Amino acid sequence: MNISPVIDAILNSRLVLDDGINAATYIVNPFGIKTYTSVAWVAISALNTNGLTGLFLTNLASLTTLEIYSCGVLSDLTVDNTALLNLNLDDPTEFNNLILTGNTGLKYLNLESLHHTDSGLTITNNTAMTTLVVTVLDYVNGTLDLSGNSALPGLSFPALTTWSGDADFTGCTLLASVSMPVLIGNSAGGPGNTLDMSGLSALTAFTIPAVWPFVDSFTVDLSGCALTQAAVDAILASALASSPAIATSTIILTGGTNSAPSGAGIANAVLLNAAGNTVTHN
Repeated sequence: MNISPVIDAILNSRLVLDDGINAATYIVNPFGIKTYTSVAWVAISALNTNGLTGLFLTNLASLTTLEIYSCGVLSDLTVDNTALLNLNLDDPTEFNNLILTGNTGLKYLNLESLHHTDSGLTITNNTAMTTLVVTVLDYVNGTLDLSGNSALPGLSFPALTTWSGDADFTGCTLLASVSMPVLIGNSAGGPGNTLDMSGLSALTAFTIPAVWPFVDSFTVDLSGCALTQAAVDAILASALASSPAIATSTIILTGGTNSAPSGAGIANAVLLNAAGNTVTHN
């Protein structure tokens, strides 16, 4: 196998790879600038002790595989508009910022070692991606943006307890289920922020805990989805279980093929509205 380049040791704090107009890749390091053309595979390993904190891969038209191993200090990763087919992050458990956007060939994204990010998580417009593994992700400080991943059939966050800003899942047109079973009551999102799942016409299931996990004055927009009656009822029951902790929140369950709530669900919606919230449904 011809791997070009393989990087075993970087002593500076930033590694920048940028094809740009000249279709050349530049690796900036203390030894000067090295130039590679038509990079298809980048493997980075064993950087715990020598300080690589930032990796930026932009407009690399030939880059199909990126593997990062044992790079515990890597805190900023941007992979933008490449030809990636596979991305494996074996070791990093924490990122300051993680941005993976516009990689239209990327099908499988393995973030199984990622525990949390400190400045948001952006994984957007990777239109071929069918698998996203976030097994141990427990906290996102900032925005959770997973919009535009139009081939993704389902999302599971088995360890996610909270995030602190907006969350955007719009444009994930094949998304049929989203599971966030261990979100902590009245902690996810931020006041005035929105969880936007509007227009997900394949979405039938949204699993959250029995006690409403979102902060007050938060908007959950599930308009234009295909939620079952059981899913609608569970959302309304979860919200009511948190009352009176929420009193100015907005829950939108209208449009699409969302089911109308059952009699019990309608009663819960009435109580939530009476408490000062805004709940709308079919």
